[in-house]
Amino acid sequence: MWNGLARDQHPPEPARRCLFALPSVLYRRAAIVDTAGQVDRFMRRLRTSQDQQAEIARRRAEREKPEPKKRSLLKEIYGEEA
Repeated sequence: MWNGLARDQHPPEPARRCLFALPSVLYRRAAIVDTAGQVDRFMRRLRTSQDQQAEIARRRAEREKPEPKKRSLLKEIYGEEA
């Protein structure tokens, strides 16, 4: 049908949607179901990783702790007067 307008002057047509698919796409939320125990496995791996990191931090703190000062051999032999 000719209305005297060029092709690029026509208003864009609205997007068409299938009315049967619209409610199922917009209003349904996906349910997350843990069928294979994936959450339990993830939590176990997370706990193991956190335990390992805590052990590494404990060892690092123990290694960086300053050693106690040793008494001088001279003071051990002669006491505090030396």
